[in-house]
Amino acid sequence: MIKECTRTRMLKVLKLDVTMENIHCTSTILRRIFPGILVMIFVITFYKIFNDQQIITPKCSFDYLRGYFAKTGKYHSKGKWSENAWQPDGCILPKSDKSDQMRFIERNKLTSILVLGDSTAYRYHDAIQIQLDGIYGRRNCKAEKLEGLTDAKPFLPDREYFAEIPDVVTRERGCGGCHSITYSCNTSRASPKITTEFLSMDYFMDTSVTTRRETRTKTCKPNLTQFESWGVGCGSSLTTQEFIFNEYLATKTSSQYPQLIILVANFHDIKRHNVNSFKRTLTWFMDIVNQSTKEHPDTKIIWFQPTYILQTNQPIEYHNMISQTRNSELYENVKEVLTKYFDDNSGRFVPFYSLEDISHGVPDLNVDGIHYKKDFFIRIIQLFFDTLVS
Repeated sequence: MIKECTRTRMLKVLKLDVTMENIHCTSTILRRIFPGILVMIFVITFYKIFNDQQIITPKCSFDYLRGYFAKTGKYHSKGKWSENAWQPDGCILPKSDKSDQMRFIERNKLTSILVLGDSTAYRYHDAIQIQLDGIYGRRNCKAEKLEGLTDAKPFLPDREYFAEIPDVVTRERGCGGCHSITYSCNTSRASPKITTEFLSMDYFMDTSVTTRRETRTKTCKPNLTQFESWGVGCGSSLTTQEFIFNEYLATKTSSQYPQLIILVANFHDIKRHNVNSFKRTLTWFMDIVNQSTKEHPDTKIIWFQPTYILQTNQPIEYHNMISQTRNSELYENVKEVLTKYFDDNSGRFVPFYSLEDISHGVPDLNVDGIHYKKDFFIRIIQLFFDTLVS
């Protein structure tokens, strides 16, 4: 009956030969094929929705964070803490494990990371060391160089750390727990050796490590490597920032030069600047970073916003000097200085997530109003590596 229906009567139906037998045949066929049609429609619709979702929801990469800032003028802050990790909304961020991170390091030939800042930056660097210990194995990692700060002078930089640079002059820092360190990890396999370094810089303009060369004192050295492209006979660095970028980093080979530079916003400048003077200082500093790194176009410079200051945990003597109100006011008003670099087509400068908002969500991890527990920094650096891998 069905064969006759499909072969003969269906042709009549298609020719608009409408009879009761043909109508009955058509309804029989529809009853047989209709469930299959529904299944096909469901599969096609689900496939389209799934693929559209993949297209619409981007990965939480640094390119995405840069684009988000360009579009909104804000650091990405949408997200929530869940199971000891902060998970962003609006983009896809799978959690990476040590195998994923090692593959990223090998694929991108990542060999050098530099972290700059105050005691908060020091803690981020410590968390990076812990992360690398997990990737390479603790026994394959070691401190190669460490500032030997003594108990008698805990705030004085160690000239031996910068021994390859002549004529170094040091003065006390404003940070006692900010000693510079070079840390490296290596294995016997084909994985590249990776070096991570923290350089203490508790202000965006200071004189804790400088050089001063004068014709009068016959200390000029016209053949210094770091100034050979300048065409000057007596190059000097009158600030720590010029020393770091124009001299110390300039002596590194292309394979040693950091591929990732993390600039961590400090808290020390809050107590000595108003908005206008801070804007001038940060403009000057960012110009030094930009000019000195141009010869290394593959180097990424990543900006870490300051964390939230929890005043209830802060010693009362600091309330009038370092407050969350001042913290937010200063860094919010200098965003235009940073925007210039984030918008640069080279893509060398990128923002990280809103660490102010992220840290505000975990007051239990705040120690003294400014500093957070080690767990906080470990979680943020996991977020950092997840974003790198993404």
